[in-house]
Amino acid sequence: ISKCLSQFISDVPRTYPENVHFRNADDSNSKLHSLERVLKAFAVKFPHIGYCQGFNYITAILLLVLHGRPEEVEEQAFWLLDSLVNDILPSYYSDDMVSVRRDCMVLGELLRIKDNALYEVIVNSGVNFTVLCAKWFICLYADVLPIETTLRIFDCLFYEGDKILFRAGLALIRLHRDQLLECNEFPVLMTAFRNMCRDKQTLWCHEFLQALFALSGSLSRSKISKLRVQCESRVHEER
Repeated sequence: ISKCLSQFISDVPRTYPENVHFRNADDSNSKLHSLERVLKAFAVKFPHIGYCQGFNYITAILLLVLHGRPEEVEEQAFWLLDSLVNDILPSYYSDDMVSVRRDCMVLGELLRIKDNALYEVIVNSGVNFTVLCAKWFICLYADVLPIETTLRIFDCLFYEGDKILFRAGLALIRLHRDQLLECNEFPVLMTAFRNMCRDKQTLWCHEFLQALFALSGSLSRSKISKLRVQCESRVHEER
C-alpha cells in the first residue's frame, strides 16, 4: 500500500492542471483532495490492484460529472471506479498488462479487417499497436481526448461496455486516414497519432460520437472475443 500511496501522491498534482477544478491544491474546494481520497480508499479496499497508471485521470473524469456534497461525490466516484476496474474491465490493470496489450492487438486486427490499406501503412512503419495505443486503453481515453469527448465515451462505456474502446480507436484512426496514409516512417507516424487526439475532429464531441459509430461499423461481441483469444496467445508468445 505504501508504494501505491507514493505513486498516486506524485500523480495527483499532475492531473488535469489546466482544469479549474484541479488547478490549485491550496484551495479547500479543489477536487484534487477528493481525487486523493478516492484513490487511497480504492488502494486500501483492493490491495491486489492498488493504484495503477491512469486511475488518476479516470477518477478525475468521474469527479467532474458527479454532484453533491464532497463525501457523497467521493463515494459515488469510488463505486464507479470499482465498476470500471472490477466489472467492466476485469484483469485490465495488472502488473503484466496482458489484457491491455491484447486489446491493442485486437484494435489492430479490427483495423486490418475494416481498412487493410491503412493497417499496412501503420505496421510497415515499424511500430506496433501497443506502442501507439496503450495509453488509450489504460486511461480509457482520459488524458488522450478532450474532456467533453471523453465524457461521451464514458457514457457509452457504462452503457455498452468495453466495446466502445474499440469503436473509439477505430474512429480516431479512420478519421485521420488521409494524414496517416502519408506516414511512412516511425517518427512521423508517432507524431501524427499524438496530434490527431487533440484536433478539431476530436474536439467536436457530438460529431466525433457520430463518426465513432459510423466508422467502426458492426462490431459483434463474438468477433471481439475470438480476436481476444487469438491476440492473448500472441502476447504470451512474445513474453
